[in-house]
Amino acid sequence: VGDLLREQRPIVYANAQIGVVTVEVSAASIKRAILLDFYKMAFSMALQVAVSVGLILLLLERRMVRPMLHLRASAARLASGQLDQEVHWSRPDEFGQLAHDLDTMRKSLHTSLAERDQHNATLEHRVQERTQALQTSNLELSNTLDQLQASQRALVQKEKLASLGALVAGVAHELNTRS
Repeated sequence: VGDLLREQRPIVYANAQIGVVTVEVSAASIKRAILLDFYKMAFSMALQVAVSVGLILLLLERRMVRPMLHLRASAARLASGQLDQEVHWSRPDEFGQLAHDLDTMRKSLHTSLAERDQHNATLEHRVQERTQALQTSNLELSNTLDQLQASQRALVQKEKLASLGALVAGVAHELNTRS
């Protein structure tokens, strides 16, 4: 029978074989026990792998994914121009250094934009002053031009009168000398 294991050993007493011991064992129960142990070990290993993967994913989510999402949200806030809220991170690792660098960039941008706004306000004030000065100058030039044109008309009128006076004097002189 194929599932039967047999072992025979002689029984020796005073250097004489007095019998034979035969042990027969069914291999089916041993196979079942080995198979059961194999299934238990496979289940245990699968459970260990699943727990290990779960712990690794949990650790990865807490140590990598959350910080990345936080830094991504901070970077998006900075990109949208919200420079008033600080990028704060207290971890002394690469994420903490990146957060510190983002906050340094935020402060620098905030300062640069404030300086730009101040410079723009100064430039706008200068433009308004110069525009006002140009308008005043244009008004003065317009008034001066009006005065020059009035003076020119008066001068032409005076020249005409002077010419007429000279003509009248010449005619009067001619009349006086002919009579």
